[in-house]
Amino acid sequence: MPTKDLIGRRLRLVAMAACAAIAGWTASASAEPQSWAVDPAESEIVFVATQLGAPFEGVFCRFEADIRFDQDDLPNSSATVTIDVASLDTGEDQRDGQAKGPEFFDVANHPKAIFRTSSITKTDSGYVADGSLEMKGITKPVQLPFTLDFSGSGARMSGGLVIDRTDWTVGTGEWLSGDTVGLNVEIRIDLSASK
Repeated sequence: MPTKDLIGRRLRLVAMAACAAIAGWTASASAEPQSWAVDPAESEIVFVATQLGAPFEGVFCRFEADIRFDQDDLPNSSATVTIDVASLDTGEDQRDGQAKGPEFFDVANHPKAIFRTSSITKTDSGYVADGSLEMKGITKPVQLPFTLDFSGSGARMSGGLVIDRTDWTVGTGEWLSGDTVGLNVEIRIDLSASK
């Protein structure tokens, strides 16, 4: 017949095994999707606007991206992209200076624009990221449709959206109307990343 000490040891072993199993399950359940590192040299964020009806392109030369993505765990996947607005370059110094000024991006007071996802879902043509765009102290909901092309441990993400610049007070005073600078701005995102 087992002694009290033997029974006690068995109960402690059972309890320890149960705790280990619970801890392992909790760690697995709370694990985040893997982080992806963006290659700036192979990535770009471009915007397309119009001036007097003629389209022109600009690029944000500096940005950071925190991407945690697993196509099998979309509910826990997320992305945050922080853009250095002062790094914009349209290829024309006068236009760049005006764009960085207080009537447009006001980079002296609002140097960053931030896109944060709230959810990522699969669609027939790829994915869509619901989230928010913060710019000039104003945060608005946006939707970013995108596609992914996987290759080994890397992937290329391509997406875009169109915004009304005045929703973020980009273009005030005489620039508030779309007579000179169009209201709609297309943003194109092309990122190359690896695990």
